[in-house]
Amino acid sequence: MSSITKDMVIFPRLFRRLKEYPALGNPSPAGFPAFLAGTADRFRILSTHTFIVGLHHVVEITNGQTLRLTQPVEDLLFDEK
Repeated sequence: MSSITKDMVIFPRLFRRLKEYPALGNPSPAGFPAFLAGTADRFRILSTHTFIVGLHHVVEITNGQTLRLTQPVEDLLFDEK
């Protein structure tokens, strides 16, 4: 938790999802992409004009525990309902 509150710059949508996930009782990073798929966040990748549902499309987990966006945060535009 300290890496996402002190060490890294993170955008609010992903931060909220990172905060919600451990509260479900499954803190394993391996299950996080499936959790993101279920939250159905709607957004557009501006550089490709692609409309997407689910942050799991732009997040990857490396080394079993390092979360990384695969697109620059400034390239994502969220659709607020």
